[in-house]
Amino acid sequence: MQTIKRIKHGFLTVLWKTVSSYPYAVIGIGILLAVASALWAFFFLQLNSNQDNLVSSSLPFHKRYLEQIKNFGDQEYLYVVIKTGGTEEGKKRAIAFAESLNSRLSAHPKLISAIYYRLSETEIGDHALYFTSLNEAKKLSAAIISFAPYLHRWFSNATLAGFFQLISELLTQGGGNLQDMDPAIMKKGLEAMGELLKNMDEILRKNGRYHPIDEFSESTKRYFFTSNSKLLIMRVLPVKDYGTMDVIGKPLQMVRQAIHDTRAEFPSVTAGLTGRPVLQADEMETTNKDMTMAAIVAIVLIGVLFIFILHGWLRPLLVLLCLLIAMAWSFGFATIAVGHLNLLSIVFALVLVGIGVDFGVHIVIR
Repeated sequence: MQTIKRIKHGFLTVLWKTVSSYPYAVIGIGILLAVASALWAFFFLQLNSNQDNLVSSSLPFHKRYLEQIKNFGDQEYLYVVIKTGGTEEGKKRAIAFAESLNSRLSAHPKLISAIYYRLSETEIGDHALYFTSLNEAKKLSAAIISFAPYLHRWFSNATLAGFFQLISELLTQGGGNLQDMDPAIMKKGLEAMGELLKNMDEILRKNGRYHPIDEFSESTKRYFFTSNSKLLIMRVLPVKDYGTMDVIGKPLQMVRQAIHDTRAEFPSVTAGLTGRPVLQADEMETTNKDMTMAAIVAIVLIGVLFIFILHGWLRPLLVLLCLLIAMAWSFGFATIAVGHLNLLSIVFALVLVGIGVDFGVHIVIR
């Protein structure tokens, strides 16, 4: 114990002799070190605003959550909610609103990674069978087997005359076991055939232009309405930047502007934005503003309080200067020792304003 006291006393003695002998050099070195620390922190201190990193990854429940994120990706969407009123006319207006908003959001692929508000056979692509039931898959398999010989003939002679010859054989000769065919499949096929004939008739009679048969694909689109059809839901996946406080600040601002512009195009449609990332971004923006304002107010009030108590401005100014130098050192040390701040450790600057000034109070009062 005595050894520790002697070492402590010797260190403080050497420190005091150095400060008292070379005061200006010590002050200059301290200011230069503060400036260097502030610059180093400004360029190299990073912010990790990912809330998942606030919980230990070794905990079982959080470990399972991180594995889910790794396997299935980020599932935190922004939700655009569009009111329909529950009527067919309202649903049509909501669909038009969603299509217009989708075109605006799709123009920013660096900010928006995915948009989901409808489902169609063409968009499902090669994964369409994943969405069928076992009964539907059996019916589709039976239809393919029945049509296989005719499809083979069509592939070997892909002409318009050959196509109509196959259709004629199917309808007149009962080929392909039509009695076992699913009526829904037959209905869609006949509708597509009717549209093809309508196009051909227009071209031959009016010398018109060919119109692509898009009604077939349009009829299969399913929009994401709620069960009571009063709301149309759009899921928007923003690109996240964990190096900023708001994480989705730029994507969120762009989405809100797109919704505002789309509202101007459809003034009768009511739509809003919600979702966990939206709430978190608003909370973070409010926290950041409040923390900055609180730090400024705290520094000003401390300075005014010192001026009032000490009956002067020089010593309070020196105390605040020392406080700012100490805060710059702290930022520089955090940059070298840790390299980043999270949502909890970033408030240490605000804490220093309250407790870091205590030593200066003892000095100036004495």
